[in-house]
Amino acid sequence: MRASFLVARKVARRLWGGVVVAVVAVVACVGLLETGGAVQAIEPKPVGSPLSGFEFFLPELYISNANVGLEEALAELPNRAAWENLQDERRAQGVRLVAFIDPRSGAATNLMGPFPLIPGRGVGNTLTLQDVGARLGREVTKIDSATVAQAALAFLREHQAVLGVDLLQTDKIRAEAVSPDLWQVSIPQTLFGIPVRHGRLALTISHGNVVLAGTETWGDVKDLSIEPRISAEKALERGFAYIGGSIRNDRMVKPVGLEIVPVAPREFQAGEGYGGPIGQGYRHRLVWTFAFVRTPDTETWEVLVDAHSGEVIAFQDTNQYLSAQITGGVYPIANTDICPNADTCGQMQLGWPMPFADTGLAAPNNFTNSAGLFEYTSGTATTTLT
Repeated sequence: MRASFLVARKVARRLWGGVVVAVVAVVACVGLLETGGAVQAIEPKPVGSPLSGFEFFLPELYISNANVGLEEALAELPNRAAWENLQDERRAQGVRLVAFIDPRSGAATNLMGPFPLIPGRGVGNTLTLQDVGARLGREVTKIDSATVAQAALAFLREHQAVLGVDLLQTDKIRAEAVSPDLWQVSIPQTLFGIPVRHGRLALTISHGNVVLAGTETWGDVKDLSIEPRISAEKALERGFAYIGGSIRNDRMVKPVGLEIVPVAPREFQAGEGYGGPIGQGYRHRLVWTFAFVRTPDTETWEVLVDAHSGEVIAFQDTNQYLSAQITGGVYPIANTDICPNADTCGQMQLGWPMPFADTGLAAPNNFTNSAGLFEYTSGTATTTLT
């Protein structure tokens, strides 16, 4: 699938393996910035399914994403001293600190490197296996997933004050090698074994250096009782009561389980965005969740029931019917608007995902995710790369 785009010129700097990468979009260049059917799961959603009339979710379950530069948020951050210490440290090393903050939580969404972590050819990286072993307190003879995961945890502990997260709310670390020089690390958010929906920590390691670390939809869970006041059986009963009861054709595809879901405080909403003080944009609810299919229909209906009040707070079809992707061209060397030759800018890399780009569509499909993906419904998507 392709769609037309109106594109405003935008230059963004990124660090990749310690090298500045320029992301350049060209005015009204449809061939450069495009969407593609990167993910297609199911045929278009059938119209008039009997349960479609019940579909809803509480507005505060929609969490808008935002990033502000560190300098813009610094004065309001409770961990300001930690950030200033890191700034001084990087300045002494001759490296400029680049970071972005989630105003809802005050946590870092992007902390850009290079931070040497494992042996590699990245900028300033002189680490050996012996160095890694000394840091981890054990002998290291090779770099594998377990070693990268342990090293990543050590990095997070070292920079916990800056990242602004409670590491007691982390789950098992997943470290995967994309290539010999590139690792991706993902850590879901949990609280005493209960998953926190959408929350995670992520690291990108290129040529041995952490080049990107940060959070996604992470707000530390505070002042929430994790003891449900209604049972799983009662939650199942109330969920089906909302649609008039269960029938023989209902097939459970996700058993009843506890989750913690983030909610946006209504008093701090500014339209669809966040307009409150830094650090007060996440609250949480303990919910029972389950999902079922009512055959012969194909929708997968997920039900969220507040585990304290028994209120049904969401009834949604979670099938992913069609995802599109915004991609663009990336110059790997320079960050100038005009590139006279490949020696100056490098060869443009086409098809690069454009994360968190605006689509011009209605929420919650108004921005792409970290892979440049969004749910395409209909009409023309228009991005200005904001």
